[in-house]
Amino acid sequence: MNLPSPQIAIALFFLGGGLLYSVARAIARTHRFHRNVEHAWKEVCLLLDHRSEQLRRLILSAHGVADFAPDIEEMAAALGGNDGEDADRTGKEQTISRILARMAARMETKTGRKDGSATGLADRVVILLDEEIALAAAREHYNEIASAWNTYRRPFPAGLLARALGYGPAPTFPSIP
Repeated sequence: MNLPSPQIAIALFFLGGGLLYSVARAIARTHRFHRNVEHAWKEVCLLLDHRSEQLRRLILSAHGVADFAPDIEEMAAALGGNDGEDADRTGKEQTISRILARMAARMETKTGRKDGSATGLADRVVILLDEEIALAAAREHYNEIASAWNTYRRPFPAGLLARALGYGPAPTFPSIP
């Protein structure tokens, strides 16, 4: 029986070690990339939860204010059942954003100030408008990371590893006008 020459054995050893090292790096990179997607998603969810709490406070603050009664009722209806599908959630977000813009315009008309320096209800509306800006930025950041993840996992080695590790494609938020 002919054994391979020592040079061939050494070459095979280094080739196998290099291949294992490359696979280990690819697995680590895939885990790290997916963790970034999960972190960005959690940030968006945290802001959505915070905004929901602010909306509930606005509803409580505005209770009894006749000028805002239709807006408050529409917002309360939109808040019902936040744990729906992404498309349903996006529709609710669009509705809430539209209501907040309408309320801000009405506040500006009432107070004559764009900075929302009126007290009470106006302050809550301004806080919510700031929340909307932060949420839009977080949603955009998440979409960038999710798109990069979805692109990363398409080619052969990364896609195979991602599927083997149970990582599917990341959904993205549609842009809200």
